[in-house]
Amino acid sequence: DSFDDLPTSIIVTNIHSEVFHSDELKAEMEKLFREFSEKVTFQWLKSFRRLRVNYDNAISAGNLEIIIKSYDKSNASIFSQCPNTTSSV
Repeated sequence: DSFDDLPTSIIVTNIHSEVFHSDELKAEMEKLFREFSEKVTFQWLKSFRRLRVNYDNAISAGNLEIIIKSYDKSNASIFSQCPNTTSSV
């Protein structure tokens, strides 16, 4: 597959600390990310104020990255993570 080397995970940084204490806010964020694919998992990293969004395919991850970079007006930032590696792209 030509997409095997592309990132399938997106890491959103600088998430406001209130989100980590509210199941409702987390659910709202997760709902937004599920718009790109229902096959998604979330890893909430409270200590780092980050959320890792893991998709089952690179197309969903890429679409999310484009949207976030296009509309992000806050201090949040993202980076992609390739499958089977620990380095960021």
